Amino acid sequence: MKQNTLILFAVCLLVGAATACGGDDEPSDASGGTTTTSDTTAPGSLGLELVDATIVQGGELQLFLSEALTGTAELTLEGDLDGAPWSHTWTVTLAAEAPRVRLPWAEQEAAGVTPGASFDGALRLVGETAQGSLMEVTLQWVEVPAPSVSPPTDEIAVHLGERTAMPADGLLRASEGGTSALLWGEFDEDSGVTRPVHARVALEVGSSRGEAVVRWPAEALGLREGVCRCELIPRNDALVGGPVVGDPVAVQVRLKRSVVDALDPPAFSRGQVIRVLGRGLIQPDPSLGQSIFFDLEGELTTEDGSVVALTGEDVFRIAPEEVVTSNEALVVIRSETVELDDGRTVLSGVSALSGVFEGTVTPVLVLGTDTARGAPFEGRLELLPPRQVVYVNFLPNFVDALGRFGLAASEAAIRARVFEVLRRDYDGIHISFVEERPEDVVEYSVIEVGGPDPNGIGLLGLDNTEGKDTGNVRLNDIIGGYNAETREQGFYSFGGVFVESILQFSPTLNEGHPLNSEAFDELFGPFSPELGGSPATEGDRDGVRALALEDAVHALGSVIGNTVSHEIGHSLGLTWFEEDAQGAPSTQFHNPTDQPGAIMDSGQDRPFEERAELEGTVTPWFTPGNRAYLEFILPKP
Repeated sequence: MKQNTLILFAVCLLVGAATACGGDDEPSDASGGTTTTSDTTAPGSLGLELVDATIVQGGELQLFLSEALTGTAELTLEGDLDGAPWSHTWTVTLAAEAPRVRLPWAEQEAAGVTPGASFDGALRLVGETAQGSLMEVTLQWVEVPAPSVSPPTDEIAVHLGERTAMPADGLLRASEGGTSALLWGEFDEDSGVTRPVHARVALEVGSSRGEAVVRWPAEALGLREGVCRCELIPRNDALVGGPVVGDPVAVQVRLKRSVVDALDPPAFSRGQVIRVLGRGLIQPDPSLGQSIFFDLEGELTTEDGSVVALTGEDVFRIAPEEVVTSNEALVVIRSETVELDDGRTVLSGVSALSGVFEGTVTPVLVLGTDTARGAPFEGRLELLPPRQVVYVNFLPNFVDALGRFGLAASEAAIRARVFEVLRRDYDGIHISFVEERPEDVVEYSVIEVGGPDPNGIGLLGLDNTEGKDTGNVRLNDIIGGYNAETREQGFYSFGGVFVESILQFSPTLNEGHPLNSEAFDELFGPFSPELGGSPATEGDRDGVRALALEDAVHALGSVIGNTVSHEIGHSLGLTWFEEDAQGAPSTQFHNPTDQPGAIMDSGQDRPFEERAELEGTVTPWFTPGNRAYLEFILPKP
């Protein structure tokens, strides 16, 4: 075992310490005549970089490429192998997603390469579209070395999951197998309990083979504060051959108590992602019986002044959505519901409340049958009223639909008008409309805006979510796609906004329709190919058709925006009727009578001119009852 270590040491002297001790994915920086990078100035030339000039038995010969290639390539080594002339060519497969060549050990071995061999010469890679070379290369093939580590002589103080870097030698990269260590000894808890330690920990290659990084997991140290007085016994497990064990070294590790330092943001609402910042936060692992929770214990003063005690059996315990690192976990107060005897579904528990929480947030760690409580965060948090986030998802066929109006080139301007309409309609309501799928909330609604109506009946839009969500209990409606539940209830099942259906307002394309509008043909006639027009181009924005294009974009964006506003209104529980609060929600979804510009009027009561917001029409609005309802369920904080 010590002989293998000497072999690797000799290789470091031959090819340079940085080469023999590079990290797993870092190109080598070899000296001693070894060329590790190639010139890419020649036409069609390909830059090459050796990952490492030292190849451990079972490992890969790896090259980074200056550009990604596909297909196959010929990799050739030509020069001297152990002092005798030698050359060999391999066929390697290239992948566009990984600009790298990886030659497995078996193929190297089949060419006559064995541990202890040395090569000096040239390396060439010839692909289908490019080629490159390294003219002076020194490669060494070595046996699997015995690993060694040198931990600090002083006590190491850590929280669970933290990493400690220490000098090392002979470690294996992931492409060669891997290095681990056995932690063997005793753990003296501060409580006076002593227990045995016998666990394997990973030894990761640091910035070079000369550095090991040890992560201190709960399965090795446990959950409680104390000191581990142990031996660290490193072991290499190569891809071929048996394990090689290094010499044991003494290590003393003090485990500190896990702690929550802060919540970010300190004010949040249900469905929102909250970052719990701390130290010693452990990863849930069912195979180890390992988990973590956070207990909110204290008092919540609601907006009406009442106090809810979150103590004793009523402590609010929340499991993380994800433990990102030992310093950060993500939690979400998700909506919880209960069905009342009168048929209504309402929010329950903390998800139904808003106000100021004063108390502690404590990490609770579990490992098997052991549970430990960490040091809490103590302070003030604010539970805000719910915020509805709506992701407006423009489908690929949205642009195709715009093409029928001759306005595909104006997609960005039409989208901008849609959002302008939405933000105006819902001004003063705690709702956000976004173009990208949000990352700061996990409970959000989606509305799809596409081309044709999949229901086949020419609907402009349809909220295909289940029932009438009085109170907006659900923050995560999906208005789009296929809903089998609504189909079973006898309703149309495909939801969303269907832009192509707007063409039915054209008297030329849909003669006799009760909502035909001459204004439609006047607006879109100059651009729609189906009306004999010429599609708009980028140049039209500043040309003779600029004003006509501006009017057409404004009108189409307004119709789409108004339709989205209407369908989102349905998903929020509109139209509101008093009986909706007295039992199961009613089956009435529109305003009972037509009022000019009212967003929640039935479709037949909303002519094209009103939807397109043409001059002389009323700006779309929510009736007083609907506006009051929206302000009640989604109040601005």
